[in-house]
Amino acid sequence: LTPEVSPTPTPLALEAQVARWRKRGDDATAWRGGWFAVHTASLGRSDRAVLRCRERALRLHGFAEAVFGLELRPNNLRGGLEQVRATLVERGREGDAPVFGVLDPPEPLIDAALAHWDPSALERRYAEQVRALQRAEAKMSKQGLAKAAGTAFEAGDRAIRLIVSDPLLPAEFVDQHAREEFFSATLRFDRLGHALWSQVLSEAVV
Repeated sequence: LTPEVSPTPTPLALEAQVARWRKRGDDATAWRGGWFAVHTASLGRSDRAVLRCRERALRLHGFAEAVFGLELRPNNLRGGLEQVRATLVERGREGDAPVFGVLDPPEPLIDAALAHWDPSALERRYAEQVRALQRAEAKMSKQGLAKAAGTAFEAGDRAIRLIVSDPLLPAEFVDQHAREEFFSATLRFDRLGHALWSQVLSEAVV
């Protein structure tokens, strides 16, 4: 048996992705058809740490397992196939798995991928998060500075995590307006949270 090789360490790559969450929406382009695919069936699965790292890299890139060993996502990411290859390796997928383009995958594979993404659930989550941020802002208006800053951190952290993990599906599959509204609401809330924390820190210094 060929021993499994641990992937490149990814904490810095993941930190970089989280740090640029404000630009997350810019990673998507208009979809002109076609798909990205990753064939993972030949990769080892006995090392759970390696497996978790691989799956995390794929999920953060919006891939869904359409059938065992085959991951799919629409070809609508900026930079195209070469960029997808490079960032998957950077974020923890072993470099020997084929990453390639597919023009017209069979409908059952597309249906399986869509079932994993669950676009309706994504759209509900967008709307729920907008309401959650609105509730948090209303709550903060009645709190003291320190508690309001804590509320801002907790609510903002939840929203940012969802943005980082969003699959960025094209308009053919998910409501773009709902996603943009959620992203915009989170950006606005983030600015509010930063203002509060700046105030907290300035008072602490004094």
